[in-house]
Amino acid sequence: AVVSTQSTGEEVLKCRTVQEIHKKYVAPQHGYRTVEEYWDMLSPHRQLLHVKIPLLSLNAADDVFSPEKSIPVHLTERNPNVAFVVTAKGGHIGFMEGVNPKQAGYNDTL
Repeated sequence: AVVSTQSTGEEVLKCRTVQEIHKKYVAPQHGYRTVEEYWDMLSPHRQLLHVKIPLLSLNAADDVFSPEKSIPVHLTERNPNVAFVVTAKGGHIGFMEGVNPKQAGYNDTL
């Protein structure tokens, strides 16, 4: 199902959550039948068990798109090549250092 671009802007603004936007617009726009199918196909969880080289995943508990409850920390018990670091703050792609966001962030430091 393709979403009409004429009504999308107004309708998206009526949504109250990111999940609602995904359900009503993002998933159908990309050809998924349900929002759950969309989330499952985008999730790296299934692939984590197959990681063969060390992987460090930096996550923030306050990430609105990937909340703490969705971080599969339990998978580290099944694959020693995967490690998670979960900080209390950081948001979504928010690991910047200093006032100027163009400066080095945690990724550069690591």
